[in-house]
Amino acid sequence: MNPITYLLSYIVGIPVEKQPSRISGKLEVWLQNGRYVLHSTAANYSFDTLHVVFQRTFRHIRVQHKNPARVLVLGLGAGSIPAILYDELQLQPEITGVEQDEVVVQLAQKYFNIQRYKHLKVILDDAIRFMQCCAEKFDLVINDVFVHTDVPEAACQTNYLHKLVQCTATGGTGLFNFITETPEQHKAFSQTERTLRSLSSKVEVFHASEVNAVLMWQG
Repeated sequence: MNPITYLLSYIVGIPVEKQPSRISGKLEVWLQNGRYVLHSTAANYSFDTLHVVFQRTFRHIRVQHKNPARVLVLGLGAGSIPAILYDELQLQPEITGVEQDEVVVQLAQKYFNIQRYKHLKVILDDAIRFMQCCAEKFDLVINDVFVHTDVPEAACQTNYLHKLVQCTATGGTGLFNFITETPEQHKAFSQTERTLRSLSSKVEVFHASEVNAVLMWQG
C-alpha cells in the first residue's frame, strides 16, 4: 500500500476497486482510515459499521469468556467476524463461513486475505439451502444474511429459523443481525422475533447501534 494513499485515507475515503455482482449489484472496495472496507451501493458489507456492530455484540455476550470451539457464519462477507474472533479477540475456533456471492469471496481473498485463517472453511452457497442440509451443532451461530440492507424473506421463515435454533449446541449462542430503519424492516424484525420466541424460550434483543438490532437465543 502506498504510504501517501494510506495517510490520505484518514482524511477522505479512497475508492480502490469496483466490481459488478449478479447477487449484490455493484461492490466497492474502499480504503478508509488506513484499512480496506467492502460496500455495496446501499450498505457496508464488511469492516466498517458492520464490524462495529459485531464488536459490540461479542462484548455483550462475553464471547471471549464463552470461547466457542465451533462457529457458523451465514453471510460471511469479506470476513469481519473471523477478523474479530481471530485477530482482535485471539480466539481459535473452527469457523464455517457461508457466502453466496462469489465476487465477495474473490474480493475477500484479494484485499482482506481471509485465506490466512487456517481454521476458516469458506463454503460458496446460499445460506437457506445450506441450512436445509445442515445437521451439525455449533457453539456460536451467526446469521448476517442481507441483500443490501434487507434480510431476505426466506431467512425469516419458520423452517429456516428452526434450523438455526436446531444447529445451536446446548449452551451455545445464536445471533441474527437486522437493520431496522424502515417500517418494513421493523415489521420483518418483529415477525422474526415472535417466531424465534416460539422456537426458543431464551430469546433477547440487543440494540448494537441506532439501526442494528440483534436477536439472540441460547441453545
